[in-house]
Amino acid sequence: MGANPLNYTFDSLEDNLIVFSQRGNKELNATFLSALETARENFEKRTGIKTYSTINIRTDSPHNDACLHIIDYYLWAIYRLFANQEDRYFELLKADLNWLWIWMIQE
Repeated sequence: MGANPLNYTFDSLEDNLIVFSQRGNKELNATFLSALETARENFEKRTGIKTYSTINIRTDSPHNDACLHIIDYYLWAIYRLFANQEDRYFELLKADLNWLWIWMIQE
């Protein structure tokens, strides 16, 4: 465990595509991109490491994007666990989430 399962970092890629769920306000794309660029500039100032990869943002609905659909289901199951103390959906995903949690705390 402990190793990055994706085996890369954002600064090692030429292009980054970030997809997030569409919530009606198209102006969020520009705001989100601006925040990411500011974060990149702050990272470069703090570490001295310059990144050259492009950042592309796309909004979509979970109905059209399988990855968003999966993430929505995971988040929904976690929400049900905490909001309703209902763990039957969380239990189905627990092994996957446990692996992710172990990887995150070992980094």
